[in-house]
Amino acid sequence: MGIPTNTETLDTLYSSTWQTVKKDVVDQIFTATPFYYEMTKAGNVEDEDGGRFIEQPLMYAKNGTISWIGPGGTVSIADVDPITIAIYNWYNVAGSVVRIWTDEMANSGANKKIDMVAAKIENLRLSLIDELESKLFTAQSGMAPLGLPDIVEDTAEASQTKSPGSLSKATYPWWRNQRNASSGSFATYGQSDMRQMYNDVSIGNDHPDLILTTQTVFQFYEAEATDLLSLNDTTAVNLGFQTFRYKGANLYYAPSCPSGLMYFLNMRYLKFKRDSKANFDMTDWKTIPNQLDRVAQIVCRCNLTSSNCRMQGVLSGLTTA
Repeated sequence: MGIPTNTETLDTLYSSTWQTVKKDVVDQIFTATPFYYEMTKAGNVEDEDGGRFIEQPLMYAKNGTISWIGPGGTVSIADVDPITIAIYNWYNVAGSVVRIWTDEMANSGANKKIDMVAAKIENLRLSLIDELESKLFTAQSGMAPLGLPDIVEDTAEASQTKSPGSLSKATYPWWRNQRNASSGSFATYGQSDMRQMYNDVSIGNDHPDLILTTQTVFQFYEAEATDLLSLNDTTAVNLGFQTFRYKGANLYYAPSCPSGLMYFLNMRYLKFKRDSKANFDMTDWKTIPNQLDRVAQIVCRCNLTSSNCRMQGVLSGLTTA
């Protein structure tokens, strides 16, 4: 007995619907939380053409041949190689769309079919948002990608041991992020601690442009800096985010940010890379063995990368108003 026509029709309906709505769904995924919204706005969600690894060139040393000279003076012609490469792995995130044959038969009308497909895709979208946000604030383990705790360690500089891009912070001091501990209650020390961290991760006119913290700490700031508050990004506000401007940075609270932390991030040196050949694409439909049900996956090959950990910082221990 062949596969029922209803199943074949739904194969086409699901696949064609996903192809039609894919861009809008992916755009919604990457504008649903503050970090990915800011990354998308800055053009830092980038697609690459496959490969075994993601290679990120790093400039870590100065040109030592520069000198002041007088008449007849000489300039060193020593070769300078200030570039190294950070190597990031690809990680694969996937979610299944399972179709229960009995449900499909019960929803056999044209409109019911479309509603069922839309509901399955919406559920997948919301689940991917939660997963990406959760992993953003979780250190890499198993098959999961890097998170901010790998790039911006909540550990004193001299004790940092993570190796984002396969470069050990223990070995290379220039690869360590900035980290300061809270000086005490936010009412007394919050603004001075924030000012110190902002300046610690700034060089010249290169400053952090995104600050992420918890709802609790965000409210500490809101309570203590009422006279300084200004809304920054009307688009962000229209998307439902609460955001303020701190110096040159947008300040948000992020739903999964760990307790007591405030990240000071320079977006210039952060990228979220996606493989253009596996950018939230749908696999073929597969029959589940010994069942009438069918399944397909939506898959993305990706990772979070940094080209300069020195320009990222975290303020920790912000637990009292």
